Amino acid sequence: MSSNKALNILHFPIWYPNKKSLSQGIFIQRHINAISLMHKCCVLFVTSNTANKNEIEVNRINENFSEVLVYFKKPFSGLLNFMNFFFLVNAYFIGVKKAKSVLPKVDVFHHHIFDKKIVISFLLSKINKKKFVFSEQWSGYYPQDGRFSGNLNKLISKICISGSNAITTVSQSLANAMQKHLIKGDFTVIPNVVNVKEFYPLDTKNKVERKLNALHVSAINDKEKNISGMLRAVKNVVEKFPNFKLNIIGDHSERIKLENYSKELGLESNVFFLGYVPSNQLLSYYHKADFFLLFSYFETFSCVLAEALCSGIPVIATNAGGIPEFVNSKNGILVEPANELELQNALVSMIQNRRDYSPQELSNSVINYVSPESVAEKFNFVYSKILND
Repeated sequence: MSSNKALNILHFPIWYPNKKSLSQGIFIQRHINAISLMHKCCVLFVTSNTANKNEIEVNRINENFSEVLVYFKKPFSGLLNFMNFFFLVNAYFIGVKKAKSVLPKVDVFHHHIFDKKIVISFLLSKINKKKFVFSEQWSGYYPQDGRFSGNLNKLISKICISGSNAITTVSQSLANAMQKHLIKGDFTVIPNVVNVKEFYPLDTKNKVERKLNALHVSAINDKEKNISGMLRAVKNVVEKFPNFKLNIIGDHSERIKLENYSKELGLESNVFFLGYVPSNQLLSYYHKADFFLLFSYFETFSCVLAEALCSGIPVIATNAGGIPEFVNSKNGILVEPANELELQNALVSMIQNRRDYSPQELSNSVINYVSPESVAEKFNFVYSKILND
């Protein structure tokens, strides 16, 4: 069922780009931007401010998409930390009042990412007698992550997530992980968004011969991305292909430690840590790479894999989480998590066969799945279904 009627959606993201972190939750912003192709959206994002004063910021992203960002002071710490809850509630009160001036009528309350603050948006939906949608992109439900724990979290999820009118997840794998925690509801898989106008394959007529480069992009931490295991596999491959280069884009508190480990492995001439690169500058790095490499222990989806494929380069990735739902033998190679020998063999195979892939076919393998228009239609189906029930 589909609706041509534009709805008014009030979004409550737990992560969202803000002046303290420009990249935080950018995938949520992309979801909402896609939804705004069909519906009128307003974001209410509340966060503490280290400047220790209240501030409110209102932005207009496009004709149908506005943001209300509330920064509140958090004066208490230690044993009195619980007192900050009242400042948080007050910040939401201020934000809701401002959001109503931007979006006077609301049809659906839409919460993104589990956190105890979901209680606030859930109660607001009940007070206003509106439908409540919950969207999840967080990996905490996976046993390898383990952050979804504790009786309070499970009680809140039972009330607010299972009590929602619809649940969306970025992969079936994530939905399965949530259901193993006894979270029940009407689940719909809606993938992350790739701006396919920004990530597209290089015209083969203009293609130049590369110098055997691979690319990795992530928040480079070992617990999730297994950078050290990836480096050990690369070390063995370099012995056979000394001209092989790996560029690593991303930043994290572990970056220096991992750079030092790379040097200990003797990879100074083969592996390069480039730090943070803005999303709108990534395309040139994808186009310069022969293939993309991701050796994660777990992933709910992986936007960077989808971006790489949209940009026309094949991928090597782990058979973990939501990855095998769109990566297969036609657009890359899947290896088992933590299996460094299997990764090493995949690297050799990709180096030898990288020219066999068609950039346009690689892009076509995912473009209709992750485009903003496709994602907008999927959310529209969810909204239409709950409003017509």
